[in-house]
Amino acid sequence: MMSYVASGSLDAHVNIGSSLWDIAAATVIAREAGYIVEGLEPGSEPTAHHTIAGRPELIAPLRRAVFEAADKYETGMTPSEDAKARQTG
Repeated sequence: MMSYVASGSLDAHVNIGSSLWDIAAATVIAREAGYIVEGLEPGSEPTAHHTIAGRPELIAPLRRAVFEAADKYETGMTPSEDAKARQTG
């Protein structure tokens, strides 16, 4: 799917679980095309477990969406709902 990002067919892509050689090849292609490819932490290298790729202006909002989805998956609540629940005790 990251090759679709590199070709301009997709704006961004989040990959969770893939072969390292697939990530390595797609990373080279996407970066050569001017896209950002990172791990989930800003500035980290992509891994076979977690990779985010896309147009530079989409990386930060996409990363936030991934973390919000992960928080909701773990707690069953959005981050703001979780914060309110913690405040009301």
